Amino acid sequence: MRSARQGTGGPERLEASLNALLVHYLLERAPGPLRRFRVVQEGDLIRLTLSVIRSPFEDRLRRTPQGRAALACWERDLLVDLGPMIWTAVEEHTGAAVVGGFEVVTGEDGDPTLLLELEPRQRTDRVGA
Repeated sequence: MRSARQGTGGPERLEASLNALLVHYLLERAPGPLRRFRVVQEGDLIRLTLSVIRSPFEDRLRRTPQGRAALACWERDLLVDLGPMIWTAVEEHTGAAVVGGFEVVTGEDGDPTLLLELEPRQRTDRVGA
């Protein structure tokens, strides 16, 4: 199998591609802004995590247990709804393949986070093989 560096140009290039994708493609279509994304290479696998930005109003809501629960539910639903679009966009714009679908997990900061695992696509340049 090709390494992630060979297949996608390395995590730095993939991160630049994902940044351009998020700014120009996803943010125009998302009902709420997306924030922080992280690209981490683990062997041949590349993990993309993505979470939601909060407004000052939402930060105030977090001060109560009911507000925190409502925001977490809304963020989780947003990421679940956006997951298929993000999956398709990532594959189309980065040349990487999503492995095993997407998952909404609790991130390191306790917030709902969309997780995609990517791997480089195998090239099929041979004709008549």
